Amino acid sequence: MKLQVTKYLALELTEPQELIELISPSDLVEFTQALSCWDEVIKSVADQIINGQTKDGYCGSETPTQSTPSTPLQSVRRAIAINSSDIAKNEIESLQIALARMEELKEEYMNKYYDLYHGRMPR
Repeated sequence: MKLQVTKYLALELTEPQELIELISPSDLVEFTQALSCWDEVIKSVADQIINGQTKDGYCGSETPTQSTPSTPLQSVRRAIAINSSDIAKNEIESLQIALARMEELKEEYMNKYYDLYHGRMPR
C-alpha cells in the first residue's frame, strides 16, 4: 500500500494494519468513527457478521462459540440473533409504510392523468 503524503514524500506499507498502528490512540477513535460510516466498510463488516469473512477472505478474531461472546464479532452476532425478530418487524413495517405512500401517490397521479386525458380539470 502506497500513501502519497506530499508531492515528494510517499509511505510504502506492506500491510494495511501498519497504517492503523501509526495513528495515535486518541486519533484512532475519531478515525474509526469516520471510517465506520463508509459504505465499503459497512459492506465488509456486514459480510463478516453474516458470512464470517469479507468477500476477499478477511476476518476479525474468531473463537469457538461460548455462553458469553469473547470477541466483538461474536458479540454483534449474538445481539443480532437476540434482536432479529424486532429488527425484521421494524424493517417490514417501514417498508409497508413506504409502499402504502407510493400506492397513494400512484393513485393520485393516475386520477390526474385520467382527468387530463378526458379533458377534465384535475381534482
